[in-house]
Amino acid sequence: MNSNKTYPGIRERTEAFFIDGILEIIVLIAIAKILQFFPTADESYRILLCLSFVGLYDPIATSFFGCTVGQYIKKMHVRQVHNENAKILFILAIVRFVLKISLGSISYFTIPRDKKNRAIHDYCAGSVVVFR
Repeated sequence: MNSNKTYPGIRERTEAFFIDGILEIIVLIAIAKILQFFPTADESYRILLCLSFVGLYDPIATSFFGCTVGQYIKKMHVRQVHNENAKILFILAIVRFVLKISLGSISYFTIPRDKKNRAIHDYCAGSVVVFR
């Protein structure tokens, strides 16, 4: 392992998070526009579709592609902490996302104190964010 390796800090990770937030808003607006063509669609299905996108975007992106769009733009990947070449499992990506959203900025408190800049949600999911 390269001891000079740097890991994304709070600034880069927050920027990626906000990029993803903007993307999610754009996609949700697009979904709403598309659903206008289906006026008989039940409201509960509309809500379920939107919540599914918001809840599954991050876990699917990080486990299948290794990063979200925001992380890709910021040149970062989410990897397994013990094998930085391997993507995290889907179930761990869900755990990571739920904790990240539940804890909010509290999750970032460990980043400055950790040599790999891991957040609380990274510890719980066995993940690390690396520059690609």
